Amino acid sequence: MSNKTKNIVTGFSNNIIGKNKDLCETRTAICKSCSIHHKNWCIKKRGGCGCYLPAKTKVKSEKCPIDKW
Repeated sequence: MSNKTKNIVTGFSNNIIGKNKDLCETRTAICKSCSIHHKNWCIKKRGGCGCYLPAKTKVKSEKCPIDKW
């Protein structure tokens, strides 16, 4: 399994079980003020990664595509 696939699975798992909630809240606050954020997604057309943020923000090893976190 690739690292990206592993992080996707980990993110969704963390989202379901509520793990890393504080980390998610901090990152989500940053994302909400960003122009590439729209309805819980990091929009690829706007320079984002295309990820579903409620899952991505709960994986410690994940990074913002424009280095905001």
